[in-house]
Amino acid sequence: MKRLSLLTTIGIVLLVACNPHSKPAETATISGQVIPKTEDYLSFSAGTVLDSTKINADGHFETVIPVTGPVYGMLIYHNRMTQIYLQPGGHLVVHIQSRSFPDNTAFEGNLGPANHYLMLAGKLDRQVQIADKQLFSMPPDRFIAYSDSVRNLKSQLLKEYVKQYPEIDSSFVRAHQTDILYNWATQRILYPENYLILKGRTAKLPDSYHRNYLKQLDINQPANLASAAFQTFLNHFLDFQEALYLRDNPDVRKLWFPNSVARFRIIHRELTDSLIQNWALYQALNTHLDSYGTLHGETFITDFELHCHNQEYQDAIHAKLDKLKKLTKGRPAPDFSLQTIDGKTVNLKTYLGRLLYINFWSSWSDWSLREFAYWETLRKEFEPRGVTFLSVSMDFAKDQNKWAYIVKQKKLGGIQCIQDQKSHVLQDIYLINHLPRFFLIDRDGNIISTHAPGPDEPVIKATLTRLLRQ
Repeated sequence: MKRLSLLTTIGIVLLVACNPHSKPAETATISGQVIPKTEDYLSFSAGTVLDSTKINADGHFETVIPVTGPVYGMLIYHNRMTQIYLQPGGHLVVHIQSRSFPDNTAFEGNLGPANHYLMLAGKLDRQVQIADKQLFSMPPDRFIAYSDSVRNLKSQLLKEYVKQYPEIDSSFVRAHQTDILYNWATQRILYPENYLILKGRTAKLPDSYHRNYLKQLDINQPANLASAAFQTFLNHFLDFQEALYLRDNPDVRKLWFPNSVARFRIIHRELTDSLIQNWALYQALNTHLDSYGTLHGETFITDFELHCHNQEYQDAIHAKLDKLKKLTKGRPAPDFSLQTIDGKTVNLKTYLGRLLYINFWSSWSDWSLREFAYWETLRKEFEPRGVTFLSVSMDFAKDQNKWAYIVKQKKLGGIQCIQDQKSHVLQDIYLINHLPRFFLIDRDGNIISTHAPGPDEPVIKATLTRLLRQ
């Protein structure tokens, strides 16, 4: 069989695809064999579907997965996994070497070429991947050369693969071309800021640095929205443009929520395709509501309703607004349960009777950890005056030991709790999706704010002082 030059470098040979099996349009079939034979189970994920199938005594397996369109998923065996690609009516035959899975896995069927490409691309990724810290610490000329070389390698692999297997689905090829391009562009747009953070100085880049890579992109191509890499880049692009806008328009920084003002203006200026603009408006308003709630948000909500014509986005925002109405000032704070650091179950109402200032944080949120120095200073000043300081970790059960370690290491005072893993009130009712997040609850258990100022904000001292006098 003819080999591809780049594939030979990776050391993989593709099995010849066999004829597709005829199956209902809304399903895809996965079958194959595990060698050496074993009686066990394989698990599959594809979109919202999570399923498993038994491996027969002779090592064979077969399952039918419901799919409504092209979808990426995972094939899982003995806690190891490999990415798979499915589409309606497709058939994927997988040959698994049980001792070396996912390496040396072979794919056949009409979905075989696409899936084998995923394995090759994954291997190439692992070969060229370096840590972000190392990548963004490179001098500008070395960073540019490295990122360009990785992009070229990935593009060449895909190009040679398509030349060898022209029957591969064209939409699959376009999707991966888009991913390669926008993963590269994301590195480019993130490099200057990350270099500054890591090295403590500004990278000496040519004046045309941003212009040179941005001119290779078409951010108003609606087909790009199917790519997670494009979505990631677009958010970073809007961040970049937002910062430039605020730099060049100092009067905007005096307004309520200047970042959101800049974001919406940039979206209208830069995004001319209606589908992409709708998506960006939805993301911008969703983020704003998560961060600030509805207070002084009428301008952004009106902008969204006037310009976003995607009904799914409209419905999602209206559902969120309905929930946020229940969290307005003066409403009773919905109760929620917590676990104390010594394992006792408590509720919000346990701490009522005093002004309550709550900090929601997690051990994996750097921003959360940075707040603790300010939190402790504020606590020592206001706790004796009648404010109860409650810290609630949003860590998962697996991170409970890490949470307890941080509390001890930082000698955190106040009341330290972790979310009740069996309760979803904080996520479903209070919509806590961004950390850190701060609440103020009055002595009677009514909401003052579920988007209160953080301990690092100068206004918080005046706010607490005023509330204590009431």
